[in-house]
Amino acid sequence: MRIVLVSNSTMQPLAGLLKEHDVVVGGVADLLGWLIDPTAPPSDPLTEMVVVCPDGDSLLAPLGSVDLLDELGDRVEAFARDHPSVRVVVSTLLAPWRSAASFADAAEPRGRFASRASWDTTLARLAAELGNVSVLDVRGLAEEHGRATLVNDSYWYLGRIRWSTVGFQVLADELRRIVAATRSAARKVLVLDLDNTLWGGVIGEDGMSGIALGEEGSGKCFRDFQRQVLALKETGVLLAVVSKNDPAIVAEVLEEHPGMVLRTGDFVEVDAGWTNKADRIAEMASRLDLGLDSFVFVDDNPVERDLVRSTLPDVAVPDFPTRIDQLPSWFVDTVVTDWFPRSVVLDEDRAKTLQYQARGERRRAEAADMESFLASLDIRLSFRVDDASLVPRLAQLTQKTNQFNLTTERMTPAEIQQLISSPDHSVVACDYADRFGDEGTIGLAIIDLARGELQNLLLSCRVLGRGVEDALLAEVAVLVAARGHRRITGRFVPTSRNSVASSFLDRAGFRLLDNNGALVGEKEIL
Repeated sequence: MRIVLVSNSTMQPLAGLLKEHDVVVGGVADLLGWLIDPTAPPSDPLTEMVVVCPDGDSLLAPLGSVDLLDELGDRVEAFARDHPSVRVVVSTLLAPWRSAASFADAAEPRGRFASRASWDTTLARLAAELGNVSVLDVRGLAEEHGRATLVNDSYWYLGRIRWSTVGFQVLADELRRIVAATRSAARKVLVLDLDNTLWGGVIGEDGMSGIALGEEGSGKCFRDFQRQVLALKETGVLLAVVSKNDPAIVAEVLEEHPGMVLRTGDFVEVDAGWTNKADRIAEMASRLDLGLDSFVFVDDNPVERDLVRSTLPDVAVPDFPTRIDQLPSWFVDTVVTDWFPRSVVLDEDRAKTLQYQARGERRRAEAADMESFLASLDIRLSFRVDDASLVPRLAQLTQKTNQFNLTTERMTPAEIQQLISSPDHSVVACDYADRFGDEGTIGLAIIDLARGELQNLLLSCRVLGRGVEDALLAEVAVLVAARGHRRITGRFVPTSRNSVASSFLDRAGFRLLDNNGALVGEKEIL
């Protein structure tokens, strides 16, 4: 990824720790200028991420100017609005809280306390209003690691280097997490055990009134853990249960225990039984039509964890905390941070659980009579061409869709935006709804209009087999024909995971030839 670092302190050591990326670093005098200069690296079309990391101590009174800080906020906002396809990462302000004004600083409208609060408010507003802004909370990192560990005043006065060696490493690790979130590298499913995981005790032995789950003692640890899990679900992560328990007892707890935060409707599947958990997770992955590398399994029992690790190596299995009071913070700091990073939450993400639950209903209806089932679905498709408002979702689809994907080429928001803006290309988004619910944007096609070429077509596996891919191709053909082409060309590049798409071009009427392992072909459209 092309990353540009902008700061009023020396950040070259950080670039050295991010060697897997193409990192461009500005000088200490470039903090403001680079954000408004159209010829500077942040505005380069190849730039995918701009990191603005101002040195707080030199911007806050009495060492700096609050006016300069206000101007920086204005320029960050203007840059983010003018470059919607670039991920703009802005840091909070790391600076000593004490000043010459002592405790009176809090009463000063332009003191350190008020200025930091104002900056935080600005960042929160930008993150809420603009889908391409993320916050790098360096003050939070200082609370976690200790400010004295992260900064070095000697380095600052010798060469305007604020961060220590450890500090740069912590920054690099956090930026890698933000990059992973930007690239939609998060896993999709959190599978949970129940006894001594979602509540304290064994429900089959302790009964409804005997398990620890409430607002006091260890029961509050489990209840707060459930609150964190529910918050994760609201970002689009699917929740599931795989537990060795009696199904009827589990159903009773989920629906009737007053201490439960999570209810049956929060899970895409609740699998209670007595068979091997690894086998049940594999079967669940098949039913959900997701790869095992989309799953994270949380269980307090080390035997069950080792079984899943050894049997299903693609499933992430974190160690469970040894102290229950650490459970809520462990979940956020380890499970969420390592496996579920996100830079933005879309409406489609929030609807994921309902979509997968509706898919289960479709699957059960489909099992009865396929032809009658398809006729009864009342499928409604809509196509949106070059809609810039969909850039984050379209980039997300290219990152996440592995199976029905003709080329599996991954694309960033910047690359999608560039195609949408090009007069010689079009990006067609496909929206799907039926009588069971609205799936949102589930597919896209990328067209080179100048050459009459289908560069890629991909579709969420959850709508395959319903003719959606054929309808999307028909829409592509209309656009290509409108540019005067009599035929359309396309290609399929095989991978280890997209075999389901291997026959699509042939079935759609393309004449195919092998070209160094890829299938290329053309189809008459006029």
